[in-house]
Amino acid sequence: MWEEPSVVRGTFYMTTQNALVYVSSLVFYVVLTRVLTQGEVGAVSLLMFSITAVQTVATLSMPMAVAKYVSERNWGSSPPIEITKSALKVLAAFTTPLAILLIAASPAIAEAVDYSAYSLPLAIAIATACVLGYAQLSYAALWGVGIFREMLVAYMGYILVGKALALALAWMGFGVLGVSVGLFVGSFVFLTMGWFFAYRLVLRRLGGSAASFSVKTLLSYSLPLVFSASIMIAQRWADVLVLYALTDDLPSTGIYYLSSSSAWILSMVWNAVALAVFPRASLEWARGNIESLRRILSQTLRLTAFLTLSTGLVGASLASLGMELVYGSGYVAGGYPLALLLVFSIIPAWNSILNYCLRALGKTTAIFKAAVGGVAVELLSVVVLVGPLGMVGAAASRVLMTLTLFAAYYFVIRRYVKPSVDLARMARAFVFAILVAAPAYYVDSLVVAYDLATRFVVDFAAVLISASVAGVLVKPLAREDSDLLVEISPAYAKPVLVRVVPKISS
Repeated sequence: MWEEPSVVRGTFYMTTQNALVYVSSLVFYVVLTRVLTQGEVGAVSLLMFSITAVQTVATLSMPMAVAKYVSERNWGSSPPIEITKSALKVLAAFTTPLAILLIAASPAIAEAVDYSAYSLPLAIAIATACVLGYAQLSYAALWGVGIFREMLVAYMGYILVGKALALALAWMGFGVLGVSVGLFVGSFVFLTMGWFFAYRLVLRRLGGSAASFSVKTLLSYSLPLVFSASIMIAQRWADVLVLYALTDDLPSTGIYYLSSSSAWILSMVWNAVALAVFPRASLEWARGNIESLRRILSQTLRLTAFLTLSTGLVGASLASLGMELVYGSGYVAGGYPLALLLVFSIIPAWNSILNYCLRALGKTTAIFKAAVGGVAVELLSVVVLVGPLGMVGAAASRVLMTLTLFAAYYFVIRRYVKPSVDLARMARAFVFAILVAAPAYYVDSLVVAYDLATRFVVDFAAVLISASVAGVLVKPLAREDSDLLVEISPAYAKPVLVRVVPKISS
């Protein structure tokens, strides 16, 4: 178990944040599929892509650079307020003018991609991305110091308020336009709360000397990340966009988007671990404490392997039931790509951790090169596979991309840290997952003719029983990881985990 308590505390808050993000997203799309048509859901998926793409490119990865140098404030960097001021200058000089230009061009952009019916929502989405860029600078200042609770509160302003208002407006008949307006309002809530916390807890309190921080230093760190992040957006969205481009079918695009988004359910755990470890890993690298960094990285890889192997295979065995239960019978076709993505969920989990470790080491150029290789593989494979396999081909291309990224990340990071991979422990986790997933799939096939509620209850009972037996027999969790798993879990889960985890640990 790590000696640094801030990593455990940070992982707890990041796990909570990611759980809330996923649950709110799940509720958002569950309601949205009941309010909007499949075509409108597909239009919303492209709207989400616009927000993500513009936000990533326009901010020039300044939030990540701020978090990096604020975390090293006692090791030669300027005070947080000077670092943040320099980042704000970059956003004022680049982000705002670019957003204005894109908003003005939004009707032409929408017409060019056969999206002209939604040109106004597109313009609002671009404005939302700009506001989120400024909000994330405050988030980054809090992140660099390790003030995770206030990070959570501020970001939830966007997630909860924005999505609740978006659903309300969509239900009132404003459709895709209502969704865009709701998210825009939520971004302002995030902006207000984030800067309130950042100024009160970081910028004012850690004022320090008046030494300014070089914009050039920020850009030298962030620009490779901009390119790699842009390519990673292409990686995450290329399958969705190519599917739409080749089929011109918004309903199918919407179904696939929901299935691929649902596959990221486990990311609320692995992203939480990666985000919480980043400032600590950055500090250990600055100190030259490689052995401590290696221990942290090895444990996070081992713990995420257990979580993603077990839950990924079990989720894949019941993927079609999940799509029908959550989104309705019209979305069952998304179960096949969902199952494929869940089976291989360990790869993006490890990629997230390795990616943030490379950022902590300052090896952003390596991330960029890996991203180039990953997107090349995905674009080639998705064009080849979508024709004969449809949505499953799109999912397969995403799997190939994540495998490419993993190979690139691992071969770079082992030069500096040399993390250990416990193959025996992974084998235990895999056997445990098979012993749970196989009975669940078989039981579901027996009750497939029954109503959804009955199927869910019976399948859930099968999972609980088989997991209990397999956990005691196989003991897939490493003893040294069990305490960490309990500590990073939400408070409501701790009483159960305290009793269960020792029985499946060895």
